Amino acid sequence: MKTNPIQCLLLILFVIAFSNTNLIAQACGGGIDEDFSDCVLPSGWSVSSTVGAAVDNGFFFNQLDAPGGVGPSNFDGCVALMDDDFANNLGVACILTPVVDLTTYSSPDLIFDWQHEALAGGGNFLVDVWDGANWVNVFFADDDSDGNDETVGLDIYANTDFQVRFCYDDEGGFQWGAAVDNVVVTGATENSVPTCDADGGRF
Repeated sequence: MKTNPIQCLLLILFVIAFSNTNLIAQACGGGIDEDFSDCVLPSGWSVSSTVGAAVDNGFFFNQLDAPGGVGPSNFDGCVALMDDDFANNLGVACILTPVVDLTTYSSPDLIFDWQHEALAGGGNFLVDVWDGANWVNVFFADDDSDGNDETVGLDIYANTDFQVRFCYDDEGGFQWGAAVDNVVVTGATENSVPTCDADGGRF
């Protein structure tokens, strides 16, 4: 059987293009892709609180949604929860991803599912990214609300120490809380594997 040279050429071009482009995948293997299915604080992730909350004491990774409501349809299994209803001990509380080098990536995005439960309008849910010098707010919710596949473009924030923090501010009151799930940082890179630094972040 004769080989079609055009088909061979197309196959070779496809293999070259595929081998030179990699999607960011797992944290510290490249990027972030976390669904919290192990129901514990993932390796390389960390928490911080201005009042004193800690894992299993304000921060929970074995719950299905935030108190006071039901999460969005994409919530599946355990989520990352900041629960002010547990002991009113969050203050400003954050769940931080590992650090990822985004400088070699083109068109990186942050994608996540989220839930915010506001008690009589109290409490705020915020998402900040580290731009190499400062934390920059890229998402904010202050009412009862939730969403699937929330997407934030990261091109202008790319740096060697990129990081995301998901925060809840109880505004000094006794509130409900907020939760996130299916957190992904994704993009394309040329022959490069990103590095991660699970140092607990900067709060």
